[in-house]
Amino acid sequence: MNLRFYNSFSREMEDLRPRKARHLGIYVCGPTVYAAPHLGHARSAVIFDVFRRFWEAVGYDVTLVRNITDIDDKILRRAREGDQDYRRVAERYGREYDTAMAALNVRPPHAAPRATDYVGACQAVIARILQRGHAYRRGGSIYFSSHSLGDSGPIAWQPEADARPVNSGPPVDVDKRHPHDFALWKGRQNGEPFWESPWGPGRPGWHIECTAMSHTLLDIPFDIHGGGCDLRFPHHANEILQSRAAFGQPPADIWLHHGMVTVGHVKMAKSKGNAPPLEDLLAAYHPEAVRLFLLSRHYRRDLPFSANALGQAARQLDRFYTLAGRLQAWMGACDPSVPCGSRLWQRFSGQLALDDNVPGGLAVVFETMREINRALDAAGPMRCNTFRRTVADTATDFIYLTRHVLGLLQTPLEGYRRLPPSTCAPELPRPVVERLVARRQSARQAGDWRTADRLRRRLEEDGVRLRDHDHATVWRQGKRKGRVTSAKTSS
Repeated sequence: MNLRFYNSFSREMEDLRPRKARHLGIYVCGPTVYAAPHLGHARSAVIFDVFRRFWEAVGYDVTLVRNITDIDDKILRRAREGDQDYRRVAERYGREYDTAMAALNVRPPHAAPRATDYVGACQAVIARILQRGHAYRRGGSIYFSSHSLGDSGPIAWQPEADARPVNSGPPVDVDKRHPHDFALWKGRQNGEPFWESPWGPGRPGWHIECTAMSHTLLDIPFDIHGGGCDLRFPHHANEILQSRAAFGQPPADIWLHHGMVTVGHVKMAKSKGNAPPLEDLLAAYHPEAVRLFLLSRHYRRDLPFSANALGQAARQLDRFYTLAGRLQAWMGACDPSVPCGSRLWQRFSGQLALDDNVPGGLAVVFETMREINRALDAAGPMRCNTFRRTVADTATDFIYLTRHVLGLLQTPLEGYRRLPPSTCAPELPRPVVERLVARRQSARQAGDWRTADRLRRRLEEDGVRLRDHDHATVWRQGKRKGRVTSAKTSS
């Protein structure tokens, strides 16, 4: 099966051309463990977990590496605030992250390297960069010379609205030759942990850690590098510079960047105070409902967070378990290990083969679920053989892809408990939805795009999805849908 992705580096759709036949090497930037995990961390892990499951299902041997940053300015600051060793901070929140990912049925990566275990590897890469004339020494620190490669390279990834210099250290660093230079090795600071090096005691910079770990565990170049879109600049841009300087080529062939989880169109983050603890959400909602919510938007788009959206995901999860129960009653226990090649599997895999369109795959699944339910309704107790002949392969593939690709249906049917109604936020009444859609249409016709965008965001945060057509907008919220027609403008 031919796989195509949107490569964030080239900004083009590209065919996957594995470096080794039928093998994929993938590196995903993991969390900095200085605080409890939130939905933003979970989205990255769940997205790449489903990607990995799908790639394996179509025959690839996947090696997935997801790192842990366990030495960082934020970790050191949290340690000072609590008057404790930085290692205790990293260990505590690293365990919380692993526990949350297990609850979300995220399979462990093949390697989960911690930065502090690769300090020697960091020093080896820094030495190569120095030897090739792409870095310089200032006191006990080593800085990358960002323009030594002769062009701006991935610095073009810098957002136009953010013209701040690239730097992994303090906001102002007088030791740097150029504002875009960044620290590869940070000289020892009072009260901070340090490691010995040829340049004196200190610790690695943030960017060099990923270059060292990915090179050690996957070699360079590998097939796919992933992470959040907030890492494109400066972190991934600097990884590319470092790799080109040390090894003569970028670290990866294809870059996949996912959007952010947002609250009121603002990135969910601990620093913004808008990130509810993931532990609390997993206690209030079935973890698979949270997982389904995290898969509800295409990975490159931002995902608006709301209780309504989580409630909708919980109701969708009920549909999965209800159908699984009906199929078990008809077919007995079923846990297929490979797809049967039904039309469901062909359509589902076709969606994911094109830039990992998981929402498109889910739409196929929901459509097929309706078809299977209708077949079950029509097949009375005396027509079991007819049912088996017509939809058995589809039902088998439904169980396979739901359980083994989407990562749902992990709870035994007899042990599944639906979400209490009190925790399901109510859907917006139909008149309210249609009134908001009509207001948005009026704003669009008047050219008031700010108001139109604000109304779209409000509707999306309440789980309402919109699709615009000529003089009409189709909306959908859960099983409900409608069409609001706008007044035609005269020519």
